[in-house]
Amino acid sequence: MKFLIKDFELGGHETEVSAPGMAEAMFEYLPWPTLDLLVRHVPSRGFAEVTDRQTDFRYDVQAI
Repeated sequence: MKFLIKDFELGGHETEVSAPGMAEAMFEYLPWPTLDLLVRHVPSRGFAEVTDRQTDFRYDVQAI
């Protein structure tokens, strides 16, 4: 699957990532070897709000 990750802390930069699922996409996107996320699915808007709990940075993640 392909995911579009929009980063709100770095000016709304969008990155496309290929991974089997959303957690794996975030693991590929983030630069550190651990994963601690808070995921809130927003089906009416078509994406998930993801917060990296290590940095408190927020992302929108959407399957494309």
